[in-house]
Amino acid sequence: MADSLDPFKNVHAVFGYHIAESHWLANENHTLKNGVVVDNIITIPENKEQQRLYLATTGKFQLLDPVTNEVVHTSEAGDSTLNKPAPAGTWKENFVEDQTVFCLWKEFSTPHHPNSNIDLTKISQFTLKNGQTTNIAKGTKLFLACGALSIDGQDYQGPRQIEIASADKSALAIGDCYGFIFG
Repeated sequence: MADSLDPFKNVHAVFGYHIAESHWLANENHTLKNGVVVDNIITIPENKEQQRLYLATTGKFQLLDPVTNEVVHTSEAGDSTLNKPAPAGTWKENFVEDQTVFCLWKEFSTPHHPNSNIDLTKISQFTLKNGQTTNIAKGTKLFLACGALSIDGQDYQGPRQIEIASADKSALAIGDCYGFIFG
């Protein structure tokens, strides 16, 4: 079995909150220290998307029925609890490909932890595919988890926070870009 993984090993401070970056290896057993995953078995409670946000930026992951091994959920780069939430239940994890996931958890926070007062309903997903352009409005707070953006000629490489303070900006994706917008 692989060593236990600490989901807060790589933590990014983002607009006063903490986002954990986790790297999962394919075809290995995983055990998290916080008890979310034990020997590749994960229990997903009802309404979990109100407590946690996950965003996969690379790789492929499946949830399997622990008895039949039937695939009940698949998550690939660009999938998140915002656009493709996993079903509640107890499942077996299967990392088909190495996967990087960015997580913002509310329920693991202590009362004085920055995430304890976050309203996850005010966070949306940011996706911009390689070569696409978009306008980013003044006042936008973007956590670019992966990829690179050229914003009005200045390049930004994820992971990093970007705040559009002065005026609306034009952005070009250099590679597939995924992240969260804090509203």
